[in-house]
Amino acid sequence: MTIKLYYDNLYLKEFDSKVEKIEEIDGKYHVVLQRTAFYPEGGGQPCDIGTIDGLNVIYVYEKDDLIYHVMEEKINKYKVRGIIDFNRRFDYMQQHTGEHILSGVFKYLYGANNDSFHLGEEYVSIDIDIKNLTKDMVSKVEDIADSVISMDLPVKTYVVDDLKTQEITLRKKVNVEKNIRVVQIGNFDFSGCCGTHVENTCQVETIKILKWENYKGKTRVYFKCGERVNKDYNKKHEILSTVYQMLGCKLDQVIPITRENQTTIKSLNKEVKDLKEKIVFLETKEILRNLGDKKLINITFKDETLQDIELYIKEINKNKECIILALSETDKQVVLTYNGDFAIECGKMFKENIKSFDGKGGGNKKRAQGVFESNEKALEFYNFLLEKIQ
Repeated sequence: MTIKLYYDNLYLKEFDSKVEKIEEIDGKYHVVLQRTAFYPEGGGQPCDIGTIDGLNVIYVYEKDDLIYHVMEEKINKYKVRGIIDFNRRFDYMQQHTGEHILSGVFKYLYGANNDSFHLGEEYVSIDIDIKNLTKDMVSKVEDIADSVISMDLPVKTYVVDDLKTQEITLRKKVNVEKNIRVVQIGNFDFSGCCGTHVENTCQVETIKILKWENYKGKTRVYFKCGERVNKDYNKKHEILSTVYQMLGCKLDQVIPITRENQTTIKSLNKEVKDLKEKIVFLETKEILRNLGDKKLINITFKDETLQDIELYIKEINKNKECIILALSETDKQVVLTYNGDFAIECGKMFKENIKSFDGKGGGNKKRAQGVFESNEKALEFYNFLLEKIQ
């Protein structure tokens, strides 16, 4: 059994130990030490990383009461020194204790339980068994959570041999009744947990709920704690400052000016769309006039997108039964379609030949389209189809 130094001192950054065994698995070395301060992945919390004798520890896990340190280089010493990446460790301590506080507040205010917990490098989330979470409810949760933090409550961890003999009630039921590690936050929250935590609530600093969404009949709440909140604020403040400088306005004018701009853009987009349709109408008349009795229209579009080409196809189909073969150089796409009765299997032609031109795509009997790695390949396929159809 590996001695777990992180339970004796969660703030231990360096330690000395002895190597008990090394297993090589898939080109990596899984090292077991006599004792370790590296926390293994578990309880919803990622593992510690760091170094052992200057060599990187990239992953840590526990198996059969032994803690394995996964390394890319082999240790050649019996006595070693480990160093934890404590910035990462303390970040997870802040997030994990913050999660206990937040879950405790949801329970206190709304009787809601935390059914799932995710702690990652980018975000933290909990799944609360409440369906209709509102902005006002979230504000109340944040206010009380901040109050709990400011009270500087002690965060204690201890092992309970038998819950039945203790005068405590865990916020969430655990699967075992003996040898339970309890994390106690003052008299506010008692939870079974094997993770790492700060020593008092003030060290969490702050909790900010970022967003929430419906998830499988529950509500998934995304949040950040401590230094992550500070970094998130600084990033968003920088973005917002840039935005109002670009708009040439004061901070409190950003939203109304942005809404006004959105309305203007929507109106301009409609004008552009109407103009495009008029241009397509006029150009289609010219195309059909030049077509005469022919049944094949083949066009290469230089600047138009596939979306633009659809306008031409729609307008042509209104006026004539014919085959349309079109190439968009902008999107590197080829379209083959027709209305009427022609002995052509568009989808089949694409399926049987498109891979030879480094393209991807398909379709049905009357329509198929494909995209290509380059304009050269798109043009080659376009010419191939043109020759086949003619």
